[in-house]
This record gives sequence, C-alpha cells and structure tokens, in this order.
Amino acid sequence: MPAALTLWDWLTAGVNVQRRLTGSRPLSVTALHIDRRQHLELAWQRQQGEDELLKVPITLAGSTVIEVRSLAHLDQIVEGAGSAIVLLYLYSKSCGSCKEVLRHCSQLCHENSQQKGGVLFLKHNIWNDFDDLTDVARMYKAKAVPSFIFLTGGAMVSSFQTLLDVVCNFTQLI
Repeated sequence: MPAALTLWDWLTAGVNVQRRLTGSRPLSVTALHIDRRQHLELAWQRQQGEDELLKVPITLAGSTVIEVRSLAHLDQIVEGAGSAIVLLYLYSKSCGSCKEVLRHCSQLCHENSQQKGGVLFLKHNIWNDFDDLTDVARMYKAKAVPSFIFLTGGAMVSSFQTLLDVVCNFTQLI
C-alpha cells in the first residue's frame, strides 16, 4: 500500500514521480524559449491599423463624440479643428461614472451641433491593451477619471474633473 501523500508531495508530484522512477534528480531547465512571433505580429497589426486610421480624412462636423486612438490621431484632429474649441474627455472603460458622464457629454455634443457652435467633442480611454497609461493620458497628466480638457489651437486652456465644472465654465470658454 502506497504511503499517504503530503501537500508538498502533491504539489511537486511530477518531480517526485521522476525521482522515484529514475532514482535521480530532476532535469534542470537551462533556457526558456518564448515565441514572440505572435506578439510581434499583433504589434505590427496594431501599427498598421493606426497608420490606416491616420490616412482617413476626419470629418469634424457632426453630432457625435469622436474616439481618439493615439497621440498622433489627436494631433491630426486638433490640426483639423483650427481655431475651434476642442473638449477632450478622458475616461476608463471600467469606470461606471465615466459611462454616465459620457451620455451627458453626448447630449452636450448633440445640442452644440444643433446650435452650430464651434466646439469639437473627443473622448479617449486612458488605458491601453496592456493596462498601461496611453501617451495622451501621460501628456495631459491624467490623475483621475473622468477628466475634461479644453484645447484651443493645440494648447490646453483648462481642465476639469467634474461635469458640473464643465457645464458651469462651458459658456465662459466659448
């Protein structure tokens, strides 16, 4: 009858079986091979998608909030906006209040388009696919979400943390 296994024996069963069968020490791993081909292909596809995104002309007139994908994409949009005020909304997909604020921001965008105001609404998720801060979030030093940043001519005019501050100061900035 075999002896009862201890927890350590259970966790290291493969090593113990090899010791029992061969009577020797387990083989040591001398090198770890990681296939990076898949990761490189995904990075290449992501880069190709960003290049295609930058080639597409951006229509700035409309009642939708434009999703900003990267810093280069933001630069392209801000250059196309000219002297219009750009409201950049920084959010996180996992933030519940961000989703609620986005609905109100979309309503502001729709009202603004009906009034023919010169304000362009943008949104940007501050976390990338690897849960790191994006370049846009680092550039504007995003500490909390939701955050609102007003830009004119590519320069930051002001930033706010709450939608109430945005609504109160919205008419002053226009």
